[in-house]
Amino acid sequence: MPWHYLVALKDYTSRAGWHRTAPELQIELQQRLHKTKSGLPVLRYFDATTMISFQLPPKAQETTYCRKEDEPWECDEIVGVHPEFVSLPSSEYLKVEKSGLGRGLFASKNIPKDGTLSLDESGKSFHFPPLTWSVIKSLIEWAEENDDTHPYVEDEYIALYTFAEGYGHGALLLGKEHFAVDSGIMLFMNHGCNGTSN
Repeated sequence: MPWHYLVALKDYTSRAGWHRTAPELQIELQQRLHKTKSGLPVLRYFDATTMISFQLPPKAQETTYCRKEDEPWECDEIVGVHPEFVSLPSSEYLKVEKSGLGRGLFASKNIPKDGTLSLDESGKSFHFPPLTWSVIKSLIEWAEENDDTHPYVEDEYIALYTFAEGYGHGALLLGKEHFAVDSGIMLFMNHGCNGTSN
């Protein structure tokens, strides 16, 4: 029985296939596998849920990796939040007001040195995976082409697109373009992606 797997991808865009969601994987499995004469499943030990578990290594494997004699650099760098950082509630230290760019976050009182804002909210974001984002973009294109027969449809999709692009973080980490938008007050923060941070 194999205990470890090594997966090598040909290029960066292959990550999009590796990081697909469980429903995407299940549909592809159903489309690509031939049915058996007996009606039993073709694969006995593999399904979409199993594939999802391969996307990120388990904590036990990470711990074993970091206990090597020559500790890898990643183990020092990527360990989460420093224990000395103080998590501050954003609602107590920040307020939303109009700015020259629209709405923005402003400090309502001095933020202590080494204080970190909204750590508890940082993992709660709206995520538009690559497939979802490509569907949104294709629907906008369709709405633009069919504006004569379906008026106002473009306005609805543009609102969603503008929300994600205006308040979200775009990335290619999963192989294709995807977006994440903070769910709390931090969505109004200037992320400085276009050199406007201070």
